[in-house]
Amino acid sequence: MLFINGNMNSGKTTIGKLLEEKVSNSVFIDVDYIIKNYSFYEDSLTFPEYAELRFNKMLDYIKNIKDNKFYIFGYLFFEYRYKKLIDLLGENKFLFVTLSPPLDFLLKNKETRELKNIEKSKIEAFHKLGIHNFPNHGVSIDNSSYSPQETADRIKKMLLL
Repeated sequence: MLFINGNMNSGKTTIGKLLEEKVSNSVFIDVDYIIKNYSFYEDSLTFPEYAELRFNKMLDYIKNIKDNKFYIFGYLFFEYRYKKLIDLLGENKFLFVTLSPPLDFLLKNKETRELKNIEKSKIEAFHKLGIHNFPNHGVSIDNSSYSPQETADRIKKMLLL
């Protein structure tokens, strides 16, 4: 199992989808889409409450995995969420990669995504919280000087499949 951590617009989804193509018998799960049927919650919850709902839905999804596929998850993690993963899966049962490009890279519009002001504000807030410097867990990659393909290839080499 692989978890790709990183700020919004860091490339988690793009790289996760590329890895799904490159790694046999793999499935990429973008946590944002696990609960797309629950979008009505977004209006009634604060952002932290909604984020916690999304994280718990991911944990429920993981608990219900029954097949032997290699799962790749893209999500923005904080320390306590990482600890919950360890509690659920065990310490050496997954690879954790943090995409850690600099703030100016994160704030740029990508080919398929034009950032709204609210998204830019969230990116800046998460950057101030240090999401790009996730403490002592897994591998950190500054992917700002690599193409998505190159970043996916670097991560694939880390996988012991």
